[in-house]
Amino acid sequence: MKPAIALLIAVAFAFSSNLNAQADSGKASAFTGLFEEVQAGSLHLFSHFNEELPADFAFTGQKIGKKYYGFFSGEYRQMLESGAVFYAVYRMKNDGKDAYIIRMPSNKGPHTFYLFEWRGETLHSVQLLAYAFCADGFCHQQDCWVADLNGDSKVDILTQFRRTLPRSRKVLTSNEQVYLQKDAGRFGIVPQGAVHLESGRFELQELAY
Repeated sequence: MKPAIALLIAVAFAFSSNLNAQADSGKASAFTGLFEEVQAGSLHLFSHFNEELPADFAFTGQKIGKKYYGFFSGEYRQMLESGAVFYAVYRMKNDGKDAYIIRMPSNKGPHTFYLFEWRGETLHSVQLLAYAFCADGFCHQQDCWVADLNGDSKVDILTQFRRTLPRSRKVLTSNEQVYLQKDAGRFGIVPQGAVHLESGRFELQELAY
């Protein structure tokens, strides 16, 4: 190949790669714009038992369109391509990086909330946050609080769970879990009682059955 032709091909390839990078950057920016930015001071996130959400539901979010499916991988990409609908809810900073709260259907109900973050050019789930569903005669509810729980200025996660009878609403089992932020924005569960939680501050949302 003549040097001049090789140089032209190299220049064209570099130009094309730059255009593709700009396009990808623009798409990622547009994707980020779907999310409402929040400060994770003390965000209380909860779901809903019924597939049809009430008109005043606080965490509806915006539908994530097909042009963004390429940002997901594995089971989440398969779910989207099989017809599942994901919703962009909140964006916040976690260890200096953007983290995204997404609402989606799952085996834990029609409105399950997960926390996602970028790893390379794809989004990966890092934490199950909140859900609500009834099955086999029982109702299961998990609420989530995103807050600094131990005073280190990092985002932590608290989950409260209960299993109830749908008619009487009698609570059969309940528990709480604290996930403190470790290095690189990861979360690690700590023993119950390891972090002091202010009494009455974290109460499960009373949902319509």
